[in-house]
Amino acid sequence: KRKNSHKDSLQIKQSYKVRLVLYGERYNDLEKHICSVKDDDVCFDHFHPCAALTAEHIETYGFPSDLSLSPRESLQLYDTMVQAWKTWPRAQELCPEKYIHFKNKIVIKKLDARKYEESLKAELTNWIKNGNIEEAKMVLYDLSSGITDSTDITEQMFPLLVEKLRKLGKLPALFFIFNLKDVEKRAHSVSNFLKEKQESKRPPKADKEAHVMANKLRKVKKSMEKERIIDEKSQKKQKNGSKPNT
Repeated sequence: KRKNSHKDSLQIKQSYKVRLVLYGERYNDLEKHICSVKDDDVCFDHFHPCAALTAEHIETYGFPSDLSLSPRESLQLYDTMVQAWKTWPRAQELCPEKYIHFKNKIVIKKLDARKYEESLKAELTNWIKNGNIEEAKMVLYDLSSGITDSTDITEQMFPLLVEKLRKLGKLPALFFIFNLKDVEKRAHSVSNFLKEKQESKRPPKADKEAHVMANKLRKVKKSMEKERIIDEKSQKKQKNGSKPNT
């Protein structure tokens, strides 16, 4: 018994080394959009992440570690930099068609795109630190121009937001609302919206047709009930007639 208990204690004490592997990339690139209401319609405007920054912030803190760009946003940043500084010395070097990690490649991998993104960020930071802060400010301003301020989606507009996402093929979706009562109100508004939508799609004579069908069904049931009663009576007569006389 002592040997067995000793073995059991050894088995309990055995452990395994677990390594935490951190992977900072996603399978898909996420892009940010601002939701707004224009002419009673819900709209989504693309928001470039750099539009949230200022030259002063970049000079003091650099780019936030969690601020990443999609390949499309990196190209947009490059195009804006070219427009802001016409005589930019490294424009050709960082041109997507001539960039060292893109050149002569049939397939551009995510790691290559990430290196290009980091090169553009480092270059824009150098602009600010090396006396070209006005050009950098112009880049950030141009990236933020044309962006509509976000609109608070009210309880009445929330169903339209859900409907717009459905039309865009973006459902299912997660909505973050940090108030339980507001969550319930939004859910009720969507429920009522769908009920009204379903009701509006009903044909004008739907109620009349349903009433006619109900009457027909009632008559059929009565007819079947009569036939059942007649069959039962006939079966009883047959049984009574087949009994031997005593």
